[in-house]
Amino acid sequence: MHLIQVLITSPYEYFTADPVALCDALNGLTAIGTLVATPFIWRALGPAYGLFMVANLWLPLSSGLFEGLGRYSAVLFPFFVWLGGVRERRVGPIAAVSAALYVLAQALFTNLYPMF
Repeated sequence: MHLIQVLITSPYEYFTADPVALCDALNGLTAIGTLVATPFIWRALGPAYGLFMVANLWLPLSSGLFEGLGRYSAVLFPFFVWLGGVRERRVGPIAAVSAALYVLAQALFTNLYPMF
């Protein structure tokens, strides 16, 4: 929750103070997004997949570090099964945001930022 507080109160200072702040923000927001989606996954796919999400996010989130959170979240298949089942007008913006974040992550990776 510290990440969200810093991004809301002083984002400019956060991103200019540390060269890997952008990578930490992307990893942290990815984990927070999958954690926020967990109740929806629980309701749509059942308690087994909801518990699977909680169990696989609990250990990385308990470390207090942002490194690797995006990697741990990327392999949580119930999130993508649930996201694939969304049949609303939000699908277009979700696809556009995903494509933009993919381009950003690829640019950071090719410029040798530590995208763990």
